[in-house]
Amino acid sequence: MSLIPELGLPGDFGAQLPPLIRGLYCEGWHPHARVVARTRAALFERIYDAVHRDPAMNAEAIARALLGLLVPRLPPAEVENVNAAMSHEFHNLWPS
Repeated sequence: MSLIPELGLPGDFGAQLPPLIRGLYCEGWHPHARVVARTRAALFERIYDAVHRDPAMNAEAIARALLGLLVPRLPPAEVENVNAAMSHEFHNLWPS
């Protein structure tokens, strides 16, 4: 059950995160101004923006590392739900 029912899957997912990661996940997010990264390039661009466009940062590596940290800490059903809700373009970012 999410903390804010109208948030749906993003709220459910966020509620499962450890407090520090939950804060980063929610930082600057406004549920009524939804910006969705529909492509890998758009996701990587948003990550790149979040790290202040630091050329030393690899957005794909950051995405893979974050998912790799989350998977062992989340219930398997939650991981499956999030993965199912994502475009197939993102599926290979999850750890094997």
